[in-house]
Amino acid sequence: MPIDFSLSPEQHAVRQRARDLAREVLMAAREATHHLATPEECFVASRPHYRALVQAGLLRRLILPPLAAR
Repeated sequence: MPIDFSLSPEQHAVRQRARDLAREVLMAAREATHHLATPEECFVASRPHYRALVQAGLLRRLILPPLAAR
């Protein structure tokens, strides 16, 4: 019996939302950090972008809520 790997309409919508959000947030993160000289500066400048991804649910399992709120 063949397995159907087709996505449902809801799954397509989730994939598109994740793609759009990542494109917006990650492009903004690059603009905010690419000119910085040290990894520490990049880390500090990228925190709002990580926070946005956590709040959107994309990094929920990677960053604990108390850390994301900082």
